Amino acid sequence: MKKNFTLSALLIFAVIIGVTLAGNASAQTEKNCTSNTTHIAYAPESSAGVVINEVYGGSETGGIYNADFIELYNLSAVAVDISDYSVQYYTAGQINAGAPTSTAHIPAATILQPFSFYVIRVSPNNRPGSALPCASLDASASFAETGIASEGGKLVLSSTGADLADCTSTSSLVVDRVGYGETPVVCNETLNAGQPSTSNSVQRRAGSTADTDNNNSDFTAIGPPTPCARLATTAAVVNVGGRVTNSSDRGISNVVLSLTDSNGAIRTTITDSSGYYSFADVSAGITFILTVKAKHFTFNQPTQVLNISDDTADINFVGNSARSMKEIRSIF
Repeated sequence: MKKNFTLSALLIFAVIIGVTLAGNASAQTEKNCTSNTTHIAYAPESSAGVVINEVYGGSETGGIYNADFIELYNLSAVAVDISDYSVQYYTAGQINAGAPTSTAHIPAATILQPFSFYVIRVSPNNRPGSALPCASLDASASFAETGIASEGGKLVLSSTGADLADCTSTSSLVVDRVGYGETPVVCNETLNAGQPSTSNSVQRRAGSTADTDNNNSDFTAIGPPTPCARLATTAAVVNVGGRVTNSSDRGISNVVLSLTDSNGAIRTTITDSSGYYSFADVSAGITFILTVKAKHFTFNQPTQVLNISDDTADINFVGNSARSMKEIRSIF
């Protein structure tokens, strides 16, 4: 009996040591891993990641929606930390040398996922028209009762919450800027975007997956507002992403994901410190098999069959903690 007890104790001790060593190895890997979540400082008027995607100011005159909004979009394949960013608004007639008329401050701990939208409401939502289908931030208290003008204006996206000296600033804190309306304004990129009506918005052209730093080329002002509508994909490739979490909705880092096409070609990536992953330039319209593996976790659905025709960032997996060495070994 004593001998059996001793052997059992040794076996339990060996299991504990094994799990501890595996955990330390995982922690070391995470420490040395470069996160895919970035806080990017852009050169002036160079927006490779987060851009101003749409501007709507027609609610005051009984437009389609009951509130004005500014929409941001992450064009990149990595999550971007936009904590403490700001969107600074200048009226069309405002002198360029001066502080903005109004500023929307993005709160701390705000991560904009790949190919995702961030909608900022900048007026009261008590006007005629439909309610906004989404709003990530209510900044109406920081704007005048009128919100933003539909006929023209200037917007600067900055990576700081502090007001710029003026909207022509060449500071590296400037992430993107848009000048719109028929009246010439200095605070634009190359040329103004057009002038919308009270029923239309200034929005990036459908299918645009880049920012050319020319507002007139990048934007159209002839369509109805489309808050949170996914950009139409016309290219032959799309971007695929999502998140891996545990049962408590906490992101799991360093999870290996493999994307296999019908010819057997395999691409792999790992999740960042918040559990997000992405694959860029995936061929659209063909079938892929997406699999997930992680030390110390099992998955009820570790494999998904995909046929993607548009950018997506919501292919998610939920892992359950493996509770024995046998379960851990079975994963690999």
